[in-house]
Amino acid sequence: MAKSPLKVITVNVNGVRAAFRKGMAEWLEQAKPDILALQEVRADTSDLVALFDEVKHLSPSGQWHILHQAASAKGRAGVAVISAQPSVSHSTVLGPDDFDSAGRWLEAEFEVGAERITVVSTYVHSGEVDTPKQVEKYKFLEAMQARMAELIATRKFAVVLG
Repeated sequence: MAKSPLKVITVNVNGVRAAFRKGMAEWLEQAKPDILALQEVRADTSDLVALFDEVKHLSPSGQWHILHQAASAKGRAGVAVISAQPSVSHSTVLGPDDFDSAGRWLEAEFEVGAERITVVSTYVHSGEVDTPKQVEKYKFLEAMQARMAELIATRKFAVVLG
């Protein structure tokens, strides 16, 4: 994919459109990531495609490949993995079905030379004490812990970002 070493960066953008208005393109030009994990995207995939198409010249390969899991609630959460080269596979599955469409977990696997690396972009939501949100957060963290144990057992290289 890229010259060694591979540059993987994570950013909680708190709204990708706002991040671009505040200078994300200039930051990308300086940072030069091979893989970029985003959290709190708060946009549609079409928005990501349009924004990153405008800065495709900043990609080491001249284009960006976009994987995105939008939140089920519009304008909330959402995670993405943006890369200079396409992934060989990706998944948003994290345990129970109610986690799979919440815009909080995205795994992407990349070939880097003779090796494979799994990159996870995750967003762990807040939870207020003694509320259903806290219960959901703990369920999410338990599912995350189980998946990370699977990654450790089955992958040589994995990085969880968020």
